[in-house]
Amino acid sequence: MNSEVHFDMDIMNNSYLYTDTGLLRKNIRTILNTLPVGTKLIPVLKDDAYGLGAAQVAHTAAEFDEIDCVAVANAAEGLALRASGWTRGILVMSSALPFQLAAAVETGLTLACASVDFARALEECARSLALRARVHIKIDTGLHRIGVEPGGELAALIAALDAAESIDVEGVFSHFADTDDAALTARQFARFKSAAAQLESAGYTGLMRHISCSAAHEQYPQYALDAVRIGRALYMDAPQGARHGIAEVATWRSYVTA
Repeated sequence: MNSEVHFDMDIMNNSYLYTDTGLLRKNIRTILNTLPVGTKLIPVLKDDAYGLGAAQVAHTAAEFDEIDCVAVANAAEGLALRASGWTRGILVMSSALPFQLAAAVETGLTLACASVDFARALEECARSLALRARVHIKIDTGLHRIGVEPGGELAALIAALDAAESIDVEGVFSHFADTDDAALTARQFARFKSAAAQLESAGYTGLMRHISCSAAHEQYPQYALDAVRIGRALYMDAPQGARHGIAEVATWRSYVTA
């Protein structure tokens, strides 16, 4: 297998993290083969790709024409990935801070839009730059991190976005709270579908809908929708339960000194 090595520490150290990019390619292909027709894979590269190096993992992901977007946790990670040479889409899954908005818009990051105040601030920033901002609307279906709830809160955000002239709404997403709780997961999925329907009724059609993470895709493939966000499963199989053909890509290695 033609593999590359990424050293997370300097080669002069006694131990190092070895990442087999050949196995990473195999895992990406395995995941792509599990997706329904029309469903996209969004590799999640948050926390420096779980410590394996976001730029290096993105470089490998770029070999797949099917991948046109990756996800990160915050704007700083997205900006660093842009600086590394990644030119495809980058979704920032948490709310960007006010001082990050201009750089995010200028570099074409796609931001999570989770409140009326955020939409208004982003519109003002984009208009001042004479650029267009990209967003995915974040729905709170039960995790209670960030997001608007279906119904009145979402209606208020829709009104703010209707008034915005420099924001392109490209998607809508949410997060499951506990995929081991099948009943809760089903309720969250139903709430998400109701939010997507509310947006469609308001004229926001053709949005990319995504809610599934690695565990959700493994446990509930019927929730795939238009995209799945896969982080852990790029690098290792489920810690317990059924196997899904995913190989361990990283090993910690050390030289024996005595």
